[in-house]
Amino acid sequence: MAAIPLDLLDRIRTLERQVRELAGRAHMRPALNQINHGAVRIGEGGSLDVRAPNGTQVLGVGQKTVPVSRWRSAAMPTLLPR
Repeated sequence: MAAIPLDLLDRIRTLERQVRELAGRAHMRPALNQINHGAVRIGEGGSLDVRAPNGTQVLGVGQKTVPVSRWRSAAMPTLLPR
């Protein structure tokens, strides 16, 4: 078997440990069902839909992309139940 410098083996062990740590962190993520601190920012024409457990839309916030009434411009922000 070829002689491998010990410092190279140490470097490989260190890299393997770091890869294991990163792989473990990739599986850890915060709960995505609530916001505890901070704000939600929706930009560039995005929208937020709030839906009931059965899928019925309860509230929609953001730019409306469907045809709108004659009294309101399509560019006006929407903050109405849809």
